[in-house]
Order: sequence, then C-alpha cells, then structure tokens
Amino acid sequence: MFYLMQFWKSLEKNWLSGFSFMILSILMVTTFSQKTFIEKQVFNNVPASVSGPYFYALISGKENHQRISRKLGELPGVALVNILQKEEVNVKVSEILESLGLESGSSLFDFNYAGLKIMFKKGISKRSQGLIRDYLTRLVGKSKVTLGATKENDTLLKKHSEVVGSFKKWGTTLSLAIVFLMWCWSAMNFSKNLKQISYIVESFQRRSNVGMKLYLTGTALVFMFSLNTFLWGSANGMMFVLSVAIISSFTLLFAKGAKWSQV
Repeated sequence: MFYLMQFWKSLEKNWLSGFSFMILSILMVTTFSQKTFIEKQVFNNVPASVSGPYFYALISGKENHQRISRKLGELPGVALVNILQKEEVNVKVSEILESLGLESGSSLFDFNYAGLKIMFKKGISKRSQGLIRDYLTRLVGKSKVTLGATKENDTLLKKHSEVVGSFKKWGTTLSLAIVFLMWCWSAMNFSKNLKQISYIVESFQRRSNVGMKLYLTGTALVFMFSLNTFLWGSANGMMFVLSVAIISSFTLLFAKGAKWSQV
C-alpha cells in the first residue's frame, strides 16, 4: 500500500508526464495485443487499388446522380465513382466552348449537368468496361447522358494507388512503432520524476530500491487496466505478455539507485 500511495502522489505531482505514461502504456499493451484485429478492421478495409482505366460521364442535372453513383458503385468491375462538383463541370464545359470560339454564357447552352468520374478496377477486361458503360446508358437514358472516352489512369491516381498499397501493407507496423516510440518518450520523462521521489524516500525513510518498486507498482496497474483487452476483438496472449515485458524491462533505469537531478 505504501508504494501504491507514493506512486499515486507521483502522478498527482507530475500529472502530465505521469498520466501520459499510464495512458500510453495501456495503449501500447492494447495495440500490441490487438494487432491482428486492428490490421483486419482498419487497414485491410482500406479500398483496394483504384489505378484502373476511367471515363467521365455527363448526366442531366434533373437526374438523381447520387442514386446513379450508388448503383454504379455496386457493380463488381467498378472501383470508385466520384461525383464532380457542378462548378467544376461548368468550368470544363465553358473551357471547351471558349476553345471553339463560342460564348460560354450563351442562353443556347444549358449547363444543368452533373458530372461523374467512373474508375474501373485494375485488370478489368475491355468487354466488362463496355458492359458497364452500356449499363450506365440504360440506367440514365441515352438522351440524358454523354459518355467520354475510356482512358488509362493518370499519374496522380497511380501514385495514390501505390500509397494505398503501402498503407495497407505497412500501416499496422508503422502504427505500433509510433505508439512504442511515444511510450519510450513518456517512460523516460516519468522515470526522471520517479527518481527524484525515490531519492527523497530513500534518504529519509531508510528504504531501498524505491524507484524500482514504484515503477513496478505502475506496471502492475497497467497490467490490471489492460486486461480488458481480452473482452473484445481478437487479443493475442503472446503479444500481451511481450508488451508488458517491455514495460517491465524499464526497471533497469533504476538499477543504479536514486540520485537527485533537476528536471
């Protein structure tokens, strides 16, 4: 009980470094234990590569383009459907008219359009591309839609696809590394405060290895609070033990005994 009270006092006295250490310790144990769950539920659910061919479609502004976009997105060969802003569509149409020497503000032209960018999945066949284009024509009506030519993907989307692939592959590992580095920083800062407290206790109460015992008390609290990770997801017992062992190993910081130092 003595060391528990002293540990609590150290948290109150150094609340920023103390509670950062506790929160990041629990977070590290949880993320390490739930590595597989995080990988499946977060990073594997990132949309797959969108680096396939694409085409633009102009549809009448009177049509429900949200519904059309949703219907297209449900097709197996479609990777992504982007709805273009009306202003963006008007600008593009105006540029085309001006290049032809026509007035973009002419009343002869109705700019009430909605624009869609339909991107196919990578590796889709030409026949499947044609079927999807035909489906869109039937869905909207031939007189209410204008389809652009199918083009190979641009450099920007290829780069986006590469980033997405790297994110899916290394996202979990990178997240764990960031949490671990943040925890190391908090543990080093908090250990300085514990050393000061242990120096005072050892000097006036004739106790030994106070810093190590205070730190192990905190580790025990982290262990108890982190047990709830087994109540959800798919916790890995080995990773749980490993993360607690890493936290416990920092007791080596107190192996040389407590000395007073200005923080």
